[in-house]
Amino acid sequence: MFASIVRNLLFLFISILPALTGVAQAAEASKGYWKFYERTWVESPEAKRHPGYPVKLVPNGDQVTAFCRVPDPANQSRSLLEEIHKWTWTSPPNVLVPGQKFPFRIEVEVQRPVNKLGKAQFNGGFDAGFGFPKPVTSDMYRSGGDTRKPDGSRGNIHLGEGSRHYEPGIYTSESFIVVPPKGAYTVKEHPGRISFRAGGSYSFGWNTRYEYAWVEGTPPTEPGSAGGEGGAKGPPGGHSHDGIQDNGSAVPGTKSGSDRKITETGGDARPGRTVSVLKLITTKWPHSPTNYAKATQDLIFEAGMGSNPRWGYGFAGVELANARGVIVEVLGAPVKYGHYDANSFAGFVLHYATEVGNGKRVMLGIGMMDRARWDVSILDQAGIWAPQSTELVDIGTHASYDLELSRWAPPNWNGKVVFAVGLQNAGENNILRVRITPR
Repeated sequence: MFASIVRNLLFLFISILPALTGVAQAAEASKGYWKFYERTWVESPEAKRHPGYPVKLVPNGDQVTAFCRVPDPANQSRSLLEEIHKWTWTSPPNVLVPGQKFPFRIEVEVQRPVNKLGKAQFNGGFDAGFGFPKPVTSDMYRSGGDTRKPDGSRGNIHLGEGSRHYEPGIYTSESFIVVPPKGAYTVKEHPGRISFRAGGSYSFGWNTRYEYAWVEGTPPTEPGSAGGEGGAKGPPGGHSHDGIQDNGSAVPGTKSGSDRKITETGGDARPGRTVSVLKLITTKWPHSPTNYAKATQDLIFEAGMGSNPRWGYGFAGVELANARGVIVEVLGAPVKYGHYDANSFAGFVLHYATEVGNGKRVMLGIGMMDRARWDVSILDQAGIWAPQSTELVDIGTHASYDLELSRWAPPNWNGKVVFAVGLQNAGENNILRVRITPR
């Protein structure tokens, strides 16, 4: 009888061994993740677009504004139809774990300031999903198609789908996307790479491409966001991301009275060196006698519009070396800013230096920011030239801020950074004054 019991136990162990092995193999296979490393904007060249219906795209991080028009054949400078589509979407996570889902939201705000053609409209679409890394064929202009709703239907937005007429307004879609496994979309030129594409089409294709690399090991507990601020934490159509305007209060401490802490997710300054103040910086609009910018040796900076009722700018700041962060105390700000155009701004500028190129520029709005801004000349007078694109992030209104520089630093940051505070087209006699402590 004892021998019979042993045989039965041995048989049971042998039976469950394959299952245990399978669990172990699955656990081992899950020890890896996709890590974000690069964001790229692509759009079809002019030659491939419909010449009779020009569309100009202005990308800004996780938003694209499309200016669409139908010119008057009798006078090309006049329009028979004009539409503005402001597309905004969720930043994909910085870390993607195969098999997991992440929420994805698409929003488009449609404006139609000119319409002499009745029911005419621009039909455009937006979707997102994964594909081959760094494509060089026409596929590079296509967005993904992986958005899904709980019922299995597509989570994309297609304005004018089925020849339906749409009115100006805000259109949204809530969905999710499943992360593909290691080995998906493999190409020999870029092993261990994959791209996530968020974009759309008019008479041509365009997308923002987020490139990821495979990393072996246990995924970080905080996935972060490849787009900087927000990710799936909140709707992209709010004032912090909508790219129209944010005319909020700028009185320090009115939100909670607590300090603003921005956590570290990116690169870092060179280790083992002391923080250095390299030089003070001031710039102002040369066409205004009233705009001003002040910088003192004790790192108090002030920018003001003066009596100019609408236009102009002032930026004051400092170039630092080997700082990990900047603590900012707001000493003075207006109750309300004026918002006059797409370049209206109140906040901070971080300009990271790199060994090659013009570095990376991030503008941090603290009361007013417009993602459709186009002016890149605000630091030119200090010899700090703008890179090809500028990242725009709204960090809210607070009494003080602790900015982790690594959060937005490019991979090739050389440890030097310019911090500046400034106003642009922000309202008569408005000022912004801060004290900073580099660390």
